Amino acid sequence: MSVFDILKRVAGTLWSRVIPEQPRIPNPPLDAREHAITALLDYLAGVTFEIENPPGPPAAFRIPRSHLLDEWPDALKSLTFPSIVVLPGDPVIIPRGLANSVDESTHDTFGRGTAVLPLHEHQERIVLEIWATTRFQRAAIVAGLQRAFDPAEEMSGIRITLPDYLGQVARFTLEGDARLDDDDSPKRRRRARLTIRMEVDVVRLVRVLPIEPTVETVVVGPGEPLDP
Repeated sequence: MSVFDILKRVAGTLWSRVIPEQPRIPNPPLDAREHAITALLDYLAGVTFEIENPPGPPAAFRIPRSHLLDEWPDALKSLTFPSIVVLPGDPVIIPRGLANSVDESTHDTFGRGTAVLPLHEHQERIVLEIWATTRFQRAAIVAGLQRAFDPAEEMSGIRITLPDYLGQVARFTLEGDARLDDDDSPKRRRRARLTIRMEVDVVRLVRVLPIEPTVETVVVGPGEPLDP
């Protein structure tokens, strides 16, 4: 049985099914979560940290983008310190209601005859695991990240636009931090963890056709019969 035969058995009208038929919209290679985490790591690559440097003033540094990882590398030895690794949490899907409807403001924004369809909200508590060589470097990174997650006066947390994900906005809020010391600490492997609440809307680009209603008026004179 082909995929097309299976689709015929799905109840309801499939999104992007319009008459006359239009070319299929390609499936995106990344989902909302991947876009959000990539944008967060891009943002963190621009954060400047300051480490104690007695007897002089604090020394500024940044963590290279190549040291900010969206998942664990294949081997710990491939980490170059300082590094930050994103650890996944348990995602929660928040439905938008009984039925979804397209965002009318996005009509033709991302292609003629298309609109953005909001599906649900993805919520997840991710963990940023920080690896540093010294406790001073770890302290500097934790302090810099605490500032980075509250940069604006108008709101708590950060909001990052996702231009490659249909212009959606990912929201990140710092919920806690912890410093971890174990047997690796004397080996110049200092760790810390920041818990981040991540929220992003999951959307889809669908085909739509505008409804263009027409009205036909028939004028009938006095005593003239009406056509059936």
